[in-house]
Amino acid sequence: MKAIFAESSIDAKVAKRIADDTNVKVVDNLYSDSLGKQGSGADTVDGMLLATSVRLRRRSANVCGTMTRMTNDTKIDRILEVLIGRNAVARSLGVQIESAEAGRVTIAMPVREDMVNSAGTCHGGYIFLLGDQTAGWTCMTGNEQAVTTSAHVTYTGPAKQGDVLVAEGQELTRTRRSGTYDVRIATREGSLVALVRCQFAIVGPEILTD
Repeated sequence: MKAIFAESSIDAKVAKRIADDTNVKVVDNLYSDSLGKQGSGADTVDGMLLATSVRLRRRSANVCGTMTRMTNDTKIDRILEVLIGRNAVARSLGVQIESAEAGRVTIAMPVREDMVNSAGTCHGGYIFLLGDQTAGWTCMTGNEQAVTTSAHVTYTGPAKQGDVLVAEGQELTRTRRSGTYDVRIATREGSLVALVRCQFAIVGPEILTD
């Protein structure tokens, strides 16, 4: 991968100018020499290492063309990195953010053996959790912490071990203190598995403060 790597404590303007001149990518906001600011998700050694590994994995995949390209909005990238760093549940599920922009996020989750129920299909609880997680991160691209106030799921088809579920979240409405989000969950091959609608209370504080 041809890229320029920039530490978060260093002004990335020079790196970006060089990248523009040489037609390569910039991977900025990495943590190697210093911790992030309080509340950034990289304000501990473990958080710093996780934030850097997540950003390197995502950006290297984008440059190599093996994933849907992430938004060019660095702020949204940073918001999602903080949210991943804070969310042990999402990390334990092995979810991967495939694309993101304001009011729209796509997440993929592999169906593992420990997610399969007695019927031999993915347990509905994991499918619902994927939907709620996708809706929550879609809401929080607005840079404010939010919590689910209500949710409804309609299961339309099964998913089996080895499938990859792709959840596409979209903002329907948003006011100063609330938002409504729809999530469509399907297998990678396109078979519809579930539809989820969630409502959120936007409670704050801001996720990024700089």
